[in-house]
Amino acid sequence: MRSAQQSLAQPSLAGYLDGTYIAWTGMGGAGHLNVAALDLGRLGNGADPITSVNILNEHAIGAPTLLTLPVTASVPRQRLAIFWAGTDGQGTLNGAIVLRQ
Repeated sequence: MRSAQQSLAQPSLAGYLDGTYIAWTGMGGAGHLNVAALDLGRLGNGADPITSVNILNEHAIGAPTLLTLPVTASVPRQRLAIFWAGTDGQGTLNGAIVLRQ
């Protein structure tokens, strides 16, 4: 299976609620961060599992990291977060919540 999506670096996967999500740095020149839900049924059929892409208004110089943040006493809901090194020339680390329960 090949996806129509392209990346500058390795993608990152994370489980969130009842789905699996993927994040990657796009190759469109600006290095936009992308996040998408994977349709694992399509993957099993040999089709592209990425059908809808959320292009973030953020840029990266390498691979992002996608992870599910745990439920805590202070934040009683799961959240899907993305972390990346920015393009400010200083490698500033950045993070954002992508989805919240």
